[in-house]
Amino acid sequence: MIKHIVIWRIKGENDEERAKNITFVKDKLLEMPENIDLIKDIRVIENAMGTPSNNHDLMLEVKFNNTSELMVYQSHPYHLDVVSQIKPFLADRAAIGIEI
Repeated sequence: MIKHIVIWRIKGENDEERAKNITFVKDKLLEMPENIDLIKDIRVIENAMGTPSNNHDLMLEVKFNNTSELMVYQSHPYHLDVVSQIKPFLADRAAIGIEI
């Protein structure tokens, strides 16, 4: 099995706008399993309140059976659509794929 983990910092002019953007991105990510059957499990986690301000805001954790499925997911039309919708709200991104 492979776990794909992505973390982001989310844009926002103020805390209220950033919180709204975090909710939008989170909701879009959580729609993916309904539309991409390769996803075996998904978690979207927000950074805890009161933690250092230089932390990332959101973490996506998606599980696939293998790296081949991860690569299919990367180019899946629904995934690409979600990426295009959330990209304007993203300030920074980091990702890693790990075998589990």
